[in-house]
Amino acid sequence: MKRFASDKGSVLSGLFWGVVFISICGAIFTFVVLPGVMSHKQGKTSEDFGLVVGPDHHAEKMGKYHKPDLAEIEPVQGVKKPGLDLAAAVAGSAEMLARGQEVFNAQCVACHGAEGKGDAPAGIALGARNFTHSDGWKNGNTLTDIVGTLSAGLPPKMPTFEHLPAADRFALAHWVIKLSGFTHARPTAAQISALDERFGFSKDQIEPNLVPVSVAMQQIDRDNRDLPPLATNRITSTDGMKLVARVVNSMDRAGETMRGFTGWQSDRKLLVQVLSAGVPGNGFNPTLLSLTGDEWAVLQKTLSETSR
Repeated sequence: MKRFASDKGSVLSGLFWGVVFISICGAIFTFVVLPGVMSHKQGKTSEDFGLVVGPDHHAEKMGKYHKPDLAEIEPVQGVKKPGLDLAAAVAGSAEMLARGQEVFNAQCVACHGAEGKGDAPAGIALGARNFTHSDGWKNGNTLTDIVGTLSAGLPPKMPTFEHLPAADRFALAHWVIKLSGFTHARPTAAQISALDERFGFSKDQIEPNLVPVSVAMQQIDRDNRDLPPLATNRITSTDGMKLVARVVNSMDRAGETMRGFTGWQSDRKLLVQVLSAGVPGNGFNPTLLSLTGDEWAVLQKTLSETSR
C-alpha cells in the first residue's frame, strides 16, 4: 500500500509540473511573442511580406519581383557624331587621365591589378602584362601602339576593347602609360596616321539605332515573310518537336538559316558553332546556348528531318 501511494504521488507531481510548464509557454506566447508579431504586421498586407494572392499573381503583380528583360530596351535613335580630334587625343589632358583611370578600374583591374602589375588572380593565370616593365610589349609601348592593342586585342588571352568609345581608348592608354612609371617614346606622325587609317578614329562616327530584340525579330520576319519556314510538319519525334519549340523564335528565319549553310547534318560541331554565333537574329533564341550534348544530338536529327 505504501508503494502504491508513492507511485500515485509521483504521477500527480509529474502532471502538476507539466501543467505549469505548458502554462508558462502559453503565457510567453500570449504576452510577448503574439503582440510583437501583430505590431509588426499591423497596417501591412500580404504583398508587404512578399506574398501575392489572386488569379493574376503570375503576371502583373509578380513582375515587380523579377528583373526586367535586358533585351527589351527602350528604342534609341541612332546619331552621327564628329570624329575624334586626334591631336588632342594624342596630347592628353588631366581630364583624360581621370577618365582613363575610371575606365581602367572598370575594365582592366581584374587582370592587370590596381597598379598595373598584372598581379590580380585572373591576370596571374593568364600571364597578364606588367605595365611597369618596359620590355616584352608585343605590339610596342607607344601611345598609338597601346591604343591599337586595345582596339584589336591580343588573341587568345586579351579581348578587343573596340566596344569602348575611341576617346575612352585613348584615355585608357594615357593612364596605362602613367601607371608604367617609365618613359614611353612619343608616337610619330606616321604612326598616328597609320593608326587612324586602320581604325578610322578621325572619321565621323555613326551610333546605330538601338531597338528591343522583339522588334528586331518582327522586322526580320517581315523581311523574310515570303521565305519557306522551317518544315516542322516533317518532324517525326515528339521530343524533337518539343525541343524545336523551345529553341526557335521564328520558323521563317530559322528555315532561312538552315538553308544558308551546308554540312551541318553530319558535323555537329559546325551546327553548334553556326547556330550559337547567330542567336537571336538567326531565328533561334538564347535557350539554344544551354543545350546539353544529348539535346544537340536530338536537335541535329530533328533539323535534318525538316530539310529533306
